[in-house]
Amino acid sequence: MKTFFRIFLIAAFAVFVAGCGKDDAAPIDEPLGENPKLRAAVEAMVAEVPAVWNTLNGIEVWQEGYAPSGAWLNGSTPDSRHQVLSVTKTFTGMAVGIAVREGKLRLDDRIYELFKEEADAALASGLNKNLSESRVAHLKAVTVRDLLTMTCGHTTDPTVKYSIQYALSLLPYVSSSGIDVTGALNSLDLTLPLLFFAHPFNDEPGTNFTYNSLGSHMLAEIILKKTGENLCDYLNKRLFEPLGLEKPVWDEAQGTSAGGWGLHLNTDEMIRFGRLLLKGGEWDGVRLIPADFVKNAVAVQTLPRAVEFGYQAIGYGFQTWILPEGFMASGLLGQYIIVLPKKQAVIALTSDVLSFSQLLGSLAGTTQSEALLELTWKHLIPAL
Repeated sequence: MKTFFRIFLIAAFAVFVAGCGKDDAAPIDEPLGENPKLRAAVEAMVAEVPAVWNTLNGIEVWQEGYAPSGAWLNGSTPDSRHQVLSVTKTFTGMAVGIAVREGKLRLDDRIYELFKEEADAALASGLNKNLSESRVAHLKAVTVRDLLTMTCGHTTDPTVKYSIQYALSLLPYVSSSGIDVTGALNSLDLTLPLLFFAHPFNDEPGTNFTYNSLGSHMLAEIILKKTGENLCDYLNKRLFEPLGLEKPVWDEAQGTSAGGWGLHLNTDEMIRFGRLLLKGGEWDGVRLIPADFVKNAVAVQTLPRAVEFGYQAIGYGFQTWILPEGFMASGLLGQYIIVLPKKQAVIALTSDVLSFSQLLGSLAGTTQSEALLELTWKHLIPAL
C-alpha cells in the first residue's frame, strides 16, 4: 500500500510538472501594434497636407499601449534631424529646472547680478535711448523666472527689432535655403547679452508677456555662467543620454548654445522628450527633471496678448505653450511637440524651412503654420 502511494505521488508530481511546462511559462511580451484608427488618420493627414502646408517633412504620434504611427515626406526619414527652431526653448527651460535642483541657481536670481558688466555697458551705450529711472529699475529687477515666463519687461520682441536694424549686415548669411542665424549673430561686434539689456524695459518684470527669443537665449547664457558648461553639454549628460539620444547638433551663438532656436532633432527624439514631460520629468523610473518644476512649467503662468497666442493656446508656462488638453513646444514654420496627458499621447511634427522670405513672413505674422495644427486637430487628435 505504501509503495502504491509513493508511486501515485511521483506520478501526480510528474503530471503537475508537465502541466507547468510550455502552457504556464512566463508570457513573452509581444511587440506593440499600431492603432489602426491612428494609422488611418496619419494617412488622411498626409493626403490633405500638401494643399495647405507643403513643407511638412515628419509626423510621428505615440500613444500609451501602441506602437508609434508616423510618416516622413519631402525626402525625410525617421532618422533625419531637422532644425526645430523655437521648440528649443522648452529644452532650455527644463535645463533651468535641472540646474535649480542641483543648487546652481534659483528662480528668483536677478540676472543683472549675473551680467553686471554687460548690463552696465548696455546702459552706458547709445543703444538704449530714452532711459528713465523706471526702465533702469525694471532692468535690474528681472529674475530667471521672468525670463522663463517671457515677462522680463520688454514690450516688443528684441529679436525682431535687431533683425531689422542689422538687416544689411546680415544679408551675406541669407541664401535660397534659409538664413544662417548662428553665422549672422557671430558677425556682430555686440554681444547678445548686451543687446538684450539694451532693449528698453518698459514694463515692470513679471507683469506682461512679450514673446522673446533673445530672452530665451539669456537662459542658455545663465546656464553657461552658473555651471561652466554650454547648454548642449550640460543637457547631454543629464537629459539626452538618459533618454537614449545621441548628442544632438545644437547651433551656437557667439560660443553659447542658442537657447531660443538652435536644436536639431528627429521626430522620435522629440517624442521621447514629450513622453518625459508627460511623466512629470521621470524616465524609466529615474527622475531627470524636478516634478514640481515640470508641474509649473506646463501650467499657465501668464497670459499672452491676443496677437501672440498660438493655435489652441490658452496661456504660457515656462518656455512652453499651454493648451486646453495639455501643452506644446512650438517652433516657427511647423515644428511642434504636442503633449496630451488625458489621451496619454505625444505628437511630433517637423517641417522644412525653405526660404528666407518664408522665415521673414512668419516673423512679420503673415505666414503661419496654423493650417498644419488645424489638420492635426482635424485628423490626429480625434483618432487618439
